[in-house]
Amino acid sequence: GKFELPLCCDSVEWCHYQSLNSTIAVGHYELMTIDKQQTKIGGITLFNYNMKNSSDAKENDDDDNVACKAEIKKLSFTKTASILDLKWHSFSHASDDIYLTDATCTGCIELLTLGDDNCLQTTSKSSIPSLKNTMDATFDNPICLSLDWHQTQRNLCVTSLSDGSVAVLQFDDKHHSANITSRAHCHSDQVWTASFDKHSDKLTYSGADDASFVIYDFKNQQTVHKDTHTHQMGVCCVIDSFVDEHLLLTGSYDEYLRVWDKRNIYKPLDALKFQDGVWRIKWNRKNNKILVACMRDYFHVVQLDEKTSKLSKLNCYRGHYEHYTSNRKTLSDQEQDQENGNEELDILSYGCDWGINDAIASCSFYDKQFHCWSLA
Repeated sequence: GKFELPLCCDSVEWCHYQSLNSTIAVGHYELMTIDKQQTKIGGITLFNYNMKNSSDAKENDDDDNVACKAEIKKLSFTKTASILDLKWHSFSHASDDIYLTDATCTGCIELLTLGDDNCLQTTSKSSIPSLKNTMDATFDNPICLSLDWHQTQRNLCVTSLSDGSVAVLQFDDKHHSANITSRAHCHSDQVWTASFDKHSDKLTYSGADDASFVIYDFKNQQTVHKDTHTHQMGVCCVIDSFVDEHLLLTGSYDEYLRVWDKRNIYKPLDALKFQDGVWRIKWNRKNNKILVACMRDYFHVVQLDEKTSKLSKLNCYRGHYEHYTSNRKTLSDQEQDQENGNEELDILSYGCDWGINDAIASCSFYDKQFHCWSLA
């Protein structure tokens, strides 16, 4: 399935809770000029993924990747503040306790519920105030650039912020409000990513434009490790494995995906080079396959060898670029000249996630595309 959406797309999250595991959320962020003023706008588009029987699916061509043998249906669009990140979450694993949560440019973590009409409604909004004496102190609120939820302490959320800090929020029992239980100024520049260690009750990971990644103990309020020499440019993503408690991945603007052993965190086990920044990485929940969004270098599926800890490229999905190129062939010469002069028509592979039967959802910035596909 391939869709062109009304706004630029920067994040995709496939719901992994059983009762909603056919639902995919796409987050939007766009900077528009309205009445000569630059304005950030956003929204969330929901899709339904319905698997087809193999007998109903059409035979595909010789491409290394195939479009999903499924029916993809757009459910709704909800206008929001500009979205930087999305996560599905349940506080209790109950089917009636599932939220879509977002990190916004207004410095808020929001909880949204899905109504019977497939539209989203905001049920909670928690603002993160600015820190004094930081690079971002002139703003009322720093931008929330990412969020993650704790695997076992399910009322804990971590967010990374544009003022160089990482905050851990604790939601109350009714999920209506949250208190900041930890706020650490871990970085000297905007923090692109923060996540909880899936196998620890007290550690967070973060990466920032200052080219450092940090391991922080949010319970004891102390830095466990700070790496400032490995990455040559900003760190865009840091995430550990679902299946191996010792493995950690980092992705950077320096075009490398790196795998680390938490027990010896001073040097990566391996590094894999791409042709553009490694913006987002998603571990498969069942194995050591890794989904990678590489900005101008497409989407990749990477295999981590369990014995050697070496990274290798398995597949590359170029569908967003091919779709855009195919559409350009129908434009007139004048229209193509206009597009060539518009820098915003750059295509950036930004959002991706694993779904049902290892189907993959992806989205790209500027060209506003959302695709579902699978490995051949």
